[in-house]
Amino acid sequence: MSKPLLLLLLLAVYVYSQNCHHCRPAVQIQSCNHPKCYRCGINEVFNPTTRYCDCAQGFYPINGVCAKCKKGYYYDDLQQTCIGSNPCSINQYLLNGKCVCLPGLIVIQNICQRCPENQTYAPAYDACRCSTNYTLVNGSCIIIKCGVNQVYSV
Repeated sequence: MSKPLLLLLLLAVYVYSQNCHHCRPAVQIQSCNHPKCYRCGINEVFNPTTRYCDCAQGFYPINGVCAKCKKGYYYDDLQQTCIGSNPCSINQYLLNGKCVCLPGLIVIQNICQRCPENQTYAPAYDACRCSTNYTLVNGSCIIIKCGVNQVYSV
């Protein structure tokens, strides 16, 4: 190999190692110390100390990509997954450290819910009862119209 060709080849290797074209570390690359060598993925940042791409602040390695946990979840480093953090029951959410019912629902027998159609909550019974002018027939509250001097009887 001729001397000019060898010098050109060495120059090309030097330029390539300095610019580090086409490298993205699946493993640490020992020969390149310049951050431009590394093409980090979406939501990743280059860590010059380790020479790896780490997840950006607020993002976590979830199923091989850097992502955020959904609202109501937190990242567990040990399990490397998002875990639900809502300590409240169904149809509730945490507000100022207290579990409250979702809008339009009330606590009936320790569960946030709403009364069925034509029923109203009766606190004395902690249950839903037929609303005024409605009568319970076969599990449904309906209006029964009786004639003068008549009373509905089951």
